[in-house]
Amino acid sequence: MQTRTRKKEPVRVALIRVGIDQAFGGWNAPVDPVTGEFIYVPIPESEPFGKGLATPYSEVFPALSHFSSLHPEAKQMHVALPEALANQGMHLDPDFESLTYGDNGIRRGRGIAQFEPGDALVFYAGLRPVSPCEHRLLYAIIGFYRIASVEPAGVVTQARRSENAHTRRRSPTPTDIVVHAASGESGRLRLCLPIGELRDGAYRVRRDLLEQWGGLSCKDGFIQRSAVPPMINKPDRFMRWLERQNPELVATNNPIPQHRGRGALGDGRVIVVMLRQPSSAQDCRTDPLYEFGSFGLTDCHNRNLLLDESATGARLAFVQGGRGEVRLVMVTPPVKVVDHGRRREAQWEGQMPLRFSEAPILINNAGQSAVQGFLKFLEGSSCRTPTLAFSSAFRSRKKPLDTALAAELLCVWDKFQVSEPCLWAQHYGQSLWREPRSLDRHRQSTYERKLAEAKGGIERTACCRPSSGSDCRR
Repeated sequence: MQTRTRKKEPVRVALIRVGIDQAFGGWNAPVDPVTGEFIYVPIPESEPFGKGLATPYSEVFPALSHFSSLHPEAKQMHVALPEALANQGMHLDPDFESLTYGDNGIRRGRGIAQFEPGDALVFYAGLRPVSPCEHRLLYAIIGFYRIASVEPAGVVTQARRSENAHTRRRSPTPTDIVVHAASGESGRLRLCLPIGELRDGAYRVRRDLLEQWGGLSCKDGFIQRSAVPPMINKPDRFMRWLERQNPELVATNNPIPQHRGRGALGDGRVIVVMLRQPSSAQDCRTDPLYEFGSFGLTDCHNRNLLLDESATGARLAFVQGGRGEVRLVMVTPPVKVVDHGRRREAQWEGQMPLRFSEAPILINNAGQSAVQGFLKFLEGSSCRTPTLAFSSAFRSRKKPLDTALAAELLCVWDKFQVSEPCLWAQHYGQSLWREPRSLDRHRQSTYERKLAEAKGGIERTACCRPSSGSDCRR
């Protein structure tokens, strides 16, 4: 538990079920049953938020996106939040970042309202395994609080209302309570501790653990659902068991591992790159050179996005315009911006984009989008159509998307990482709204020539005609 001195054993320990499930939200958060990695996803919020206090489900998108990228074998329905929840608010309780937990002091939380400093709350959840597991759900401990104080929600000051789900509500009930946990002894478990099994038609604490803990106040370790949180009969025995597990506690709701150097997540920035749509069937392209992981050698973005090397570490979201719509054809891994002397180039590990016809719509003139945040982003635009508003906003933009919008975009993109091969372009022309009649059959030579131009080895060549077999215009 990472405590330097042994603390006084709690007099009371309650086992509290939290997190989204089939009864509250219609979904279960994912877990890797082998490693214990999991995502904490709260239940939906049923009450209106106070002004500026909303906690949208978009806050969990980065964690789900990262988890999905680590588990490409997982079914998307198990790692992607249902669309019905994507635009809702969540009842973020417990809030491991603030180390708080709220409850109603006259019903489920009546007993907790009587808890004192030193007592403990143990949080568990029913999680969905993303690889073969003995049971359909994995019941596991996901958090631990050593209580520092318990107070009525009504006495929480305006400045502290953002700390807990019950005080974020527009009108907390008079009986609501807020538990504050002791820092350094409390938090979310980085890796969950499985405790359940399906026994006698219900999920229950494993018999071997019931014996080690000294039993629960409920019948035969029943933890599938309870109106009153079960109490652990022998808190001292439970605490000794917990210490033997040596759990790592973190004061955050969903820690995302930080990679050394430029890892798969980069630094979290996502920059939209608006690609010009072809003006005719003769309109050919050189940039991006997807298969070589290259963008910028035509010099078109050296006055904005590639004006300097500040985009290094960001992910580029290439969006392609078409007739009355804009689609997302590629999100790169984190890029490295290289200054070649005459021009700068964004580089990443090469891969092909999606076919334009299969790529998710970011905006169309009917006001539809696979990434709902873009609709809000474009609100108030004076442009004649939504696609013109999008193009105006992103044509020469180098500023990253805000965190919530970037997370939503990545969540949509990650759904395609395990998609059928037929969705991906076999050649660059398929990523365009209108495929050029003549394709560059010598892309390697084109890339080498453009790279030499960027380094000053040869003079910049004029744009070729389509019939020449090259493709060098954007």
